[in-house]
Amino acid sequence: MAKYAFFLDIDGTLLDTHSVVSEENKAALRYAKEQGCKLFINTGRGYACIPDEILSLPLDGIVAGCGCTVLYEGTVIHSALVPNEAVYSYLKEIEYNKQSVFLEGENCLFRMNCEPDAARQGTPLGEYCRAARLDFSIWQPLACADDFLAYPHARIPKLNLVGSFDQEQLLRYQEHFDGVIDEVKCEMYTKGHSKATGLHLVMQKYLPDFCSVAMGDSVNDIDMLRAADISVAMGNGSDAVKQICIKQTAAADDSGVSKAIMQLLQG
Repeated sequence: MAKYAFFLDIDGTLLDTHSVVSEENKAALRYAKEQGCKLFINTGRGYACIPDEILSLPLDGIVAGCGCTVLYEGTVIHSALVPNEAVYSYLKEIEYNKQSVFLEGENCLFRMNCEPDAARQGTPLGEYCRAARLDFSIWQPLACADDFLAYPHARIPKLNLVGSFDQEQLLRYQEHFDGVIDEVKCEMYTKGHSKATGLHLVMQKYLPDFCSVAMGDSVNDIDMLRAADISVAMGNGSDAVKQICIKQTAAADDSGVSKAIMQLLQG
């Protein structure tokens, strides 16, 4: 049997629409470990934004923040951060433009112009918060950009600008960030990184004899899916994801991760 290294997205892949990892998925992950497979999360979330339920899974490693933070066997093997002075300068501009932003760090989470009441309205912010199922209690509010200066040890590889953006608008961030745009946000992460760079780092350095398998559902998964030896689209995935994958499994709400793992391991 081939030796597989699984790289799994979190939202819309491992987590269902109730933000739960199904018992079927958990059982499949345990079975994969027993068969000698390696298990990795590969998520757009900053490390500090990964829920405890995910961290408690039998993982061999984590790729977080779209490849900016990589852990293998409990050790950080890669960390790419945007300098805090640059983050502050971007926050000043974001504040001036009255935009909503979430900063996803390795050790902290911040939000600015993102109040819970506004998130419940029919706005891009509301749509984003509902789609991400945000728990506002874990995000430190910044009343203004200057508040960020009180956190000199913040480690920030990633920010999400909420709203509609185009590539031309994002040119102002290009010195430090790459970005992926969808209907309600721009997800930006330290320049030169992606879910694919995290996957490649792990595979080339630690698991050259394994076959990489990636599973995902959304636009920020596409580079990871293209980089893997075997790409699996979730049944709830976007059309763009399904078009580039060689396999498709059931939706997250139907434990699609489990079904894909068992099909690969049991034929």
